[in-house]
Amino acid sequence: MRQALHHSDSTWTSPDGAGREAVQTPRAAGFPTRTIFDRAGRELAVSLRVSSVFAQPPAIANPRETARALAPILGQSARELQARLNTDKPFVWLQRQLEPRQAEAIGDLGLKGIGLVPESRRYYPRQDLASHVLGAVGLDDRGLEGVEHLYDDLLGGSRNS
Repeated sequence: MRQALHHSDSTWTSPDGAGREAVQTPRAAGFPTRTIFDRAGRELAVSLRVSSVFAQPPAIANPRETARALAPILGQSARELQARLNTDKPFVWLQRQLEPRQAEAIGDLGLKGIGLVPESRRYYPRQDLASHVLGAVGLDDRGLEGVEHLYDDLLGGSRNS
């Protein structure tokens, strides 16, 4: 069985357990590629670029109006958002891993104290195929189980801070 793990500038393959071979591939600028392929070269797991929205409550002049503007985009109640914006905390997540249309709509609002941060979301194009072997990643894009965990360093999930 031949499997490939793709990360950034290199692809590591293990043909029938005979070792690893590095093949140079182009890297998406500024975005880690975490792709796992099957032996036929079909994608089993890929990372998609998404955005998450956060608030810096002390910088928001009118939490009520800000909440009203964001509520229909995020699909949350304005009252709940306003409660989260009325805090002394310097940073609050409002929603992680937005759909692209949501991120664009929020960006278009240009609200002071509201920001978007790029993240990645794991996608499994073949759904449940080999899911018990592939495992899973957390919101921080680190492998939690299976191949995702075993090859986390090669896939780019481990970050040195």
